[in-house]
Amino acid sequence: MRNRWNFTILLGLLYLSVFHFWLVAPAPERAASTVGIGVFLSLSLLRVWRDGYFGNAWDAIFHATVILDIVVEGLVIPLHENLGFYWCALAFAVVIGGYRQSILSRRPA
Repeated sequence: MRNRWNFTILLGLLYLSVFHFWLVAPAPERAASTVGIGVFLSLSLLRVWRDGYFGNAWDAIFHATVILDIVVEGLVIPLHENLGFYWCALAFAVVIGGYRQSILSRRPA
């Protein structure tokens, strides 16, 4: 398995984008975007799983956690009024990026 980061980068960019959108979007658009992005990312996760993108099940679970966070925050939290989500994005990047780099570096090219 070669070092592939495309889905991880896409997930991070969409995470930040959707939270920025929620800062200005009215409630109906937030709900619709939550469902849309949740479905899109879940289907994408399944596709890259079948393509052998993940190093192991934990790698996939960590990525799925980001998707779950988007869905839960979009449906449960009524307002997003600050940029605190950057701290969550940083935590996800450190955990997923570090773990992914660790397992990818142990696999033969």
